[in-house]
Amino acid sequence: MDEGEEEPVTADEFRKRLAASGAVEFGDSKLRLLSRAQTPAFAGPISGSVHYGIERSRLTRGRGVLSGTQDWLMILDDHLLWITGRVAVENNEQTLTVDHQFYPLTSVRASLRAEYVPTMSDGMVLRAAHLEVTGATPPLVVDADAERAANDGTLEPESVVLFAQHLTARATSR
Repeated sequence: MDEGEEEPVTADEFRKRLAASGAVEFGDSKLRLLSRAQTPAFAGPISGSVHYGIERSRLTRGRGVLSGTQDWLMILDDHLLWITGRVAVENNEQTLTVDHQFYPLTSVRASLRAEYVPTMSDGMVLRAAHLEVTGATPPLVVDADAERAANDGTLEPESVVLFAQHLTARATSR
């Protein structure tokens, strides 16, 4: 384990943290649920350890109704896991459907594009990040923009870069 690198979280500990607080943190990245009661739907099939995760989007609640998509990417011991939760409303009844897609780490490849802008002190600051993971069908795309993240709390570019680093390190260690 390198300095600054966090220990993986066991699947049981991951489920316990989600059930207790509705969130699990990985350094600067956080996976969150609107309700702790959703824990079994999202974390049920996870086994082994979770090494890192990012949240591409979250469900929202308005007037007691869930909407949107919950979208997580997680690095497990031997797999990349893509979890997508969608809400459908039919006859005034909400249904949450959660898909878990597992991709062997040996078959995925990551391509990262990071955009930097100069600062007044001759430094550089990360403005945006674009990650494309191939080997998954369809390819998984993650975009993050610092300005958007500052305004609405969405995914930070730094989290995308760290996810790419963790994914590459985990995949090459297989």
